Amino acid sequence: MSQDSKYLLDVHLTAWETIGTETAALSRDFAAGQEPTAEEFDYHFYYVQKDISDLIDAIDTWISPQLFRPEAIELVGDDAGTFDILTAVDGRVIPTITLAASSKEVCSVNAIVRKNNAVGTPTKTKVRIRWSTAGTISQTAVFNIKYLAAGDGDNMLAATSTLQKQASDSTVSHGRVTTEVELIVLTQGESLNIIVEHDGTDPADNIDNAVCIHMIEVI
Repeated sequence: MSQDSKYLLDVHLTAWETIGTETAALSRDFAAGQEPTAEEFDYHFYYVQKDISDLIDAIDTWISPQLFRPEAIELVGDDAGTFDILTAVDGRVIPTITLAASSKEVCSVNAIVRKNNAVGTPTKTKVRIRWSTAGTISQTAVFNIKYLAAGDGDNMLAATSTLQKQASDSTVSHGRVTTEVELIVLTQGESLNIIVEHDGTDPADNIDNAVCIHMIEVI
């Protein structure tokens, strides 16, 4: 059995290299004592392991990420962003966290490191920011991701580490933009405090409008 690591799920999954051949329709009812062909065995073993692998990938993509929407995003400190809403053309209101243009403003979330690095090749924790602005020309936003990871006995008041990411805006007014930042390899189970800072004072940042944070994902 081969040992594989699929983020949250550590599985022993045998890779089946030969695809095989599927038995033709209307001839899949084997008689008692009849053995399927080697090609039929290969076909079923191959797709059983493939389906399991695809299912685990789907869980990691759509279920495992920790999702933080505006009502769960923290606004603390003198340089914190503000809670706001966008009003759609049909009257719907969409909650956001706004981080002002031309200044430094922040929001934060508290998460838990969930990828298991104990089995297989270690993987990096990622922070995804789903955001938009009111502009209609593509510009550049500078984000600073400050993070503190702490396990049992570690200092929760220690200084944060910082990563910078430059991201291009959409050319559509409030067209959703996804910006992804990779952290270092972290240990599963650690408490993770993440501060998302829009640095509108950075020379590389030329966003004219406030950045609207719709969601933060930690995976």
